[in-house]
Amino acid sequence: MPNRSTIVSGVNKAVEKLIKNFKDNPNHFFTENDLICALHRLIKDALGNELIYRDNFLLHCEYPTPFKCDMSGYKFRYVADNERHKRGHFDISIIDPSFIDTCGGDYQKIKAQHFSQFLTDRDANIQTRNPILLYAIELMFSRDPKRTRGCFRKSISQDAEKLRATKADKHVLANAKTLCFFHGNIPLDNEKWKVIQQNRLITLICSEEKS
Repeated sequence: MPNRSTIVSGVNKAVEKLIKNFKDNPNHFFTENDLICALHRLIKDALGNELIYRDNFLLHCEYPTPFKCDMSGYKFRYVADNERHKRGHFDISIIDPSFIDTCGGDYQKIKAQHFSQFLTDRDANIQTRNPILLYAIELMFSRDPKRTRGCFRKSISQDAEKLRATKADKHVLANAKTLCFFHGNIPLDNEKWKVIQQNRLITLICSEEKS
């Protein structure tokens, strides 16, 4: 089985490298998806075969949340499994190897696309006392911080709350980060941004230091 500590360390180093690459070459990134793709590649390069278990790959983009949720109005809340809401997604996820075992290495179960089947596997995985996801990361990007409005801050907080709520259930998610990139700088000493920075799941990265 892949070593969890090795994977977590590798992901953290990949995040650090992405932040450095962004600060060194901010013009290389046009969109949030550019950042997601870059981080995916860095994690894959850092961990290689450590990300393969029982013929399945642990690293994925847009993996669904293990629950339905309501994300209207820049808010986040769990909803009951039988409600008519949809699930959310994480930009980048690392599936915990134990969940691969719970699913018997079955590709159809591991990808968790069919919610009714997934509920059975989710509940079975709880018995292992291991998480479904070893790591989940949300990324955001503002190409023009001077025009960044309150709705962007609300979106940052919403993504972070999705991760916090998921991480609060130790049988679902073990590690999480929300990475927010700004092409330029933002007034980090502004009270509204200070509130954002108090959330330990959020990291704000500016390509330029405020002079």
